[in-house]
Amino acid sequence: AFQDINENRKAEQDYQTLFMEMLDGFALHEIIFDSDGHPKDYCFLSANPAFEKMTGLKSWDIVGKTATEVLPDIEPEWIEIYGQVVLTGEPANFEKYSKELGKYYEVKAFRPSPNQFACIFTDITGRKLAEEEHEKLNLQLLQAQKMESIGRLAGGVAHDFNNKLQTIIGCAEMALDDTEQGSRLRGFLEELLKAA
Repeated sequence: AFQDINENRKAEQDYQTLFMEMLDGFALHEIIFDSDGHPKDYCFLSANPAFEKMTGLKSWDIVGKTATEVLPDIEPEWIEIYGQVVLTGEPANFEKYSKELGKYYEVKAFRPSPNQFACIFTDITGRKLAEEEHEKLNLQLLQAQKMESIGRLAGGVAHDFNNKLQTIIGCAEMALDDTEQGSRLRGFLEELLKAA
């Protein structure tokens, strides 16, 4: 019996060390159902230091409180996803933005026991912002390429038009040289040259 207790204590200490030292955020919750059996909220049971660092929420402020107490404007999708994990027992892996915390998270949620769910969080805000910036730059590049194409097209049209004008000017000048002073045709040719 003495050895079993020591083994249990060691296992518990190993678990606590893992819980406290893991780099991913970890939190354990209990789901709260309404009278119809639909998930309506969840309660914080524990959270590790990495969770605190990633969310800015401190364990002593959140343990024993519900999500809507801690995050009054929490998006309902969070509760719905976690509720499905508890109801079905199926784990969920997803990426989601928390407006209230102003960050993107990659979340792995699973049900360790009835009415409870655990979450492993990774802050992916930097990656998501880089992806958004990349997308924005791609759109700007596409716009610049469109404008460049339009510019090339306009340049080609202007070049072709200039060639036509040079022909008109050349022919009008030759016709003007062959036309007598005071001729009515000469006035038309001069107007044509001015316009060209």
